[in-house]
Amino acid sequence: MEINISNLKINLTELRKKVNQYDDNYINIYHHLIQSSSYWNDKYSNRFFSCVEEKRHKIDKNIQELNKMINVYQYIIDQYQSLGSKVKIKVENRNDVISAIDHYIQQLNNIISYYQGLDVSFCPNEAYFLNQEKQKLIKMRDSSINMKQNIKNIFNLVEETERTVKSKNNKIHIEILKDINIGEYI
Repeated sequence: MEINISNLKINLTELRKKVNQYDDNYINIYHHLIQSSSYWNDKYSNRFFSCVEEKRHKIDKNIQELNKMINVYQYIIDQYQSLGSKVKIKVENRNDVISAIDHYIQQLNNIISYYQGLDVSFCPNEAYFLNQEKQKLIKMRDSSINMKQNIKNIFNLVEETERTVKSKNNKIHIEILKDINIGEYI
């Protein structure tokens, strides 16, 4: 999975603009159509204006659904922007990555154990340097443990975000609307 937060923000801004334009255009169109009802009164007009009102409700519902889509985009941006401007991760590699870090930590622990088992009583000068090296290894191990937890947190964030996005997307239902065929009413 690869997400470019900067591009997503641009797309979100564009989507908001388009939805607002769509909303404005249809509000304007339906306002004029409803106003025209005072000029057209015959056996076809009631059916036509009833159809117009029905379409207006469907369009309102679609606009609400498009706004849900906007909220999904915003949710994705909010969740991932803390990770950087581009996120590239393969969630299916989670176990392999964690396992590799665990292996590295275990190797550091083994090396630290070797240092602790050394008898340096006969060489006090070297003991100081060996102790410094051991401390560096301990810091590396502790840093690796923290890194492993951070990576787990990132994987958890991505997995939870993807589940939430999928759930939100499943709740979005945009109906494809056909234009009113005016020929049916003339």
